[in-house]
Amino acid sequence: MRSVPTIRLKEDSELALDVLGETGEMIFPRGTRLTKAQLGKLKDEKVASVYITDEYCFTAANPKYIADSGHMMNKIATLKKMIAITAVGLATNEALIGTIELVNEIVQYYYTNRNELDIVYEDAKIEGNATEEKIVYIAMISTLFALKLGLNPRATAAVCLAALLKDVSLVTPNIKWISGENNKHHPKKSYEYLKEKYNLPEDVLGIILAHEELYDGSGYPNRLKGETIPKGARIISIIESYYNIKQQLKEHCLTLEADFVKKTLSLDPHYLEIFRENTNVYEPDTLVELTNGDIAVVTEESSVNIFQPNVRIVKSVNYPKDSEICLAKMFNVNIQKIVFYVE
Repeated sequence: MRSVPTIRLKEDSELALDVLGETGEMIFPRGTRLTKAQLGKLKDEKVASVYITDEYCFTAANPKYIADSGHMMNKIATLKKMIAITAVGLATNEALIGTIELVNEIVQYYYTNRNELDIVYEDAKIEGNATEEKIVYIAMISTLFALKLGLNPRATAAVCLAALLKDVSLVTPNIKWISGENNKHHPKKSYEYLKEKYNLPEDVLGIILAHEELYDGSGYPNRLKGETIPKGARIISIIESYYNIKQQLKEHCLTLEADFVKKTLSLDPHYLEIFRENTNVYEPDTLVELTNGDIAVVTEESSVNIFQPNVRIVKSVNYPKDSEICLAKMFNVNIQKIVFYVE
């Protein structure tokens, strides 16, 4: 299966997974072949992207970390509401306890499935909520990564909660900023606001305070260096950098690896190595256009370079159809952009 933005969907596309609304209600079940009217309904419901399957999807439709949104979509909606009410100081202790319980449920799900799940980027599912969904997805990806690094569930829950709340000062209207202060003060502002307003554990607050620190000491607010930076902050930095690069590049991919290397030079090198071992930059079944004009589909076979996966040719004037190529071993062919259909 592969993800396709709603604006790029074509009639008769077959849904690979259920399409749910923002609060988890069913819109269309998996297996639906989309009509023109149903495409219109997806737009009316502000669905941003869906998963489809066709003759160019060769892998089993196994859910990725959050693709099976039936078990997560309602949790996402709850977390987004929690972020919003916390930002304006309206979250009660009961609401915060409920959020922590929800975070523990998410951690337990990923802990149980941590060996089967890859760390992957997720497109936004609902239009108009890109910022909120980005916050929640980064928190969830950071949760899975923390577990793969060997953190225990309690420490992982702190990472998840910190990732959800770390930028609260940037959107909280009643936080006073001193004249001349800039965004580099937001970790401390978030820390102080949450410490004063809510009874959060100290390890969560510590991650929030340090989430903009960098491994080489060039971060802020305290220019911490190396392992003096909390593990959770180092984890979130990697996931956020990866997410931002993928989000900015969208369909075009030629500079993806160079941008990733440039953005991550100041991050924890050991964690980065483990991250690379546990992520797919290009998900299996992703359709790609190569620099020679060929169209190929990414296969499940692992590659020595996550930015240059193994692909199967589906349309070409250079190779026989169904030829399998390891792009990491090619010197003159690479991925140019992501496509969604074979024209």
